Amino acid sequence: MTESFSACETNFSSNAAFYSGIAGQAAAQGITFLVASGDGGPDECDDPSTVPATTARSVNILASNWFTVAVGGTEFNDTASPSTYWNATNGTNGASAKSYIPENVWNESCTVAQCGSTAAGLWASGGGQSVLFQKPLWQAGVAGIPTANSRFLPDVALTAAEHDSYAVCLDASCQGTSPSFWLFSGTSAAVQSFGGIMALVVQKTGGRVGIANIALYKLA
Repeated sequence: MTESFSACETNFSSNAAFYSGIAGQAAAQGITFLVASGDGGPDECDDPSTVPATTARSVNILASNWFTVAVGGTEFNDTASPSTYWNATNGTNGASAKSYIPENVWNESCTVAQCGSTAAGLWASGGGQSVLFQKPLWQAGVAGIPTANSRFLPDVALTAAEHDSYAVCLDASCQGTSPSFWLFSGTSAAVQSFGGIMALVVQKTGGRVGIANIALYKLA
C-alpha cells in the first residue's frame, strides 16, 4: 500500500496516535505500508513551491511512525560528466546509458535568483529526525544513523528528481501519430516505484511481508 500525502509533525502532532494506529493495523494485517517522505527537504511544513522556508524543520508525520517504510528521493549524479555515463545516441535496443550511474540525495531546491520564479522552490527529498516517535529497534546501531533516540527517515530512496523524471503514457498520450509522455517526479513517484518492487517481493515469497524495514535494515 502506498501513500503520497504529506503533513508535517509540527502542525499535526495531536494526530500522531491516529496515524500510527492506522499504520499499525496495516502492519498487523501483513500489509507493507509505504509513504513518501515529502518533497520539501527538511521543511515539510512549508509549501515546497515557495522559497525561502519560513517554519521550523519537520518531517512527514504520515511517514515517521514505526509501521511505515518512508521512501525518499535520489537523483543521478551525472551532470558534471554526462558523456561518462551516456552515449550520444540510442543503441539498437533503444538504450543510451553506458553503465550504472551514481546517485546523490535528490536536491533541486533553488532561489528565484538562481532559477527564476517558476522553477524556484524547496524541491528535495524529505527526511530528518522525528520529534514524536522514538527510534525503532531496527534502526538501532545501523551505520550512518545518528545516535539520538528518535525515528529517522527516509528508510529507502529511489529516483525522484525532475532531472530523472518518470515517463508515463497517460490517457493514451503515447498512441497515434504524435505520441507524447507525461513526466512525473518527486517522492510521490518514488514511493509508487518502490511499491512495485515490494509487489515483486510478495510475489517471490508467496506471502504478506508486513513491516519490511525489519528485513531492509538487516540488509543495510
